[in-house]
Amino acid sequence: MAFTAEQEKDIRKYMGVPFGFYELNHRLESMMDLVGTNSTDQAQIVTWLVRLTEIDESLTGSDATSAAYGALKKVDEVEFYNTSETAEGSAALTFVQQGRVLIGRIAAALGVSDYLPYRGFDYFGSRRSSGFLIPLG
Repeated sequence: MAFTAEQEKDIRKYMGVPFGFYELNHRLESMMDLVGTNSTDQAQIVTWLVRLTEIDESLTGSDATSAAYGALKKVDEVEFYNTSETAEGSAALTFVQQGRVLIGRIAAALGVSDYLPYRGFDYFGSRRSSGFLIPLG
């Protein structure tokens, strides 16, 4: 069973492939076809895609808790966990960090981590490229 068209679209989206330029990414396209034929590998990537969709919806959803409150007015008695404590949330990654990890895993699983996501591309929009490469040959 191959990836659905929607799943392939999501993979391209997270890798930073622009709409309409699919044929220029032969390696990604052929790896999606190849991995899509292995049910175990496909299931792993689909699991990561589902989690990425959940993260994306939590970050962009209209029911975000920050929208329910105005600007911070007063803070009293702030306490932080030690980094070695195992309390809930002490070592948790943010949604954006989780998303970046999952995108990296998909790129590695499809064997395209050497060129995808494209240099300077960040699906979550926080990082910017500090330069560009000029191919010389």
